[in-house]
Amino acid sequence: MRTASREVELGEVTAVYYRRPTPYAARFGHLPAQQRDFAAAEARRGLGGILNALHGVLYVNHPYAVPQADFKPVQLQRFAEVGLQIPPTLVANDVQAARKFAADHEHIIYKTFRGLPRSEDGHIGAIWAQRVEPDDFDGSVAVTAHLFQAEIPKTGDVRVTVVGRRVFAFALTGDGDAPEHWTAIECNPNGQWGWLPDAQAITNAFADILSRKETAGHDRAR
Repeated sequence: MRTASREVELGEVTAVYYRRPTPYAARFGHLPAQQRDFAAAEARRGLGGILNALHGVLYVNHPYAVPQADFKPVQLQRFAEVGLQIPPTLVANDVQAARKFAADHEHIIYKTFRGLPRSEDGHIGAIWAQRVEPDDFDGSVAVTAHLFQAEIPKTGDVRVTVVGRRVFAFALTGDGDAPEHWTAIECNPNGQWGWLPDAQAITNAFADILSRKETAGHDRAR
């Protein structure tokens, strides 16, 4: 494979660090919409199909595993399966169900499943998790699926970064030893970590996995 800056013999690749690659569509922006979508899809299934199926390669994480782990309902189900406490949650597009859920809890919050796509001019916006009131619900709730959760009174947020079998936690001190003091909110399979105090140690952990210093069988995303 040749790019503008380097050449790689794909048969010699032993590990791939996959994280937020540039969209295939970027180089096709000058084409009409139908041609642009066709060219991007062909590149994704052609080049992407090759890069996603390199023989004997360790992926961190595999491109197919990332979107699977990114589904919030799947995350919540998995949290519950391993014994973690999760917030009361409703996924619905029914306004009456949303109002009943709100009535059953003192406060509820709304959050997106994935976030806003790029606008036509290429800009990216954001919709933050926020408290909503039952009076805010109207017929527009029926347009698509929504994620509502009971608001969890908190002392603070704890961020845990897992790289292979190594865990880097930035936790509270003091109270919080009891399991009921902790609530699992969500998991980001491609989270930011360069700004954390242990950034260098996290970098080293990634290097250990990609160089196979750790046992690959435990670190492969499934």
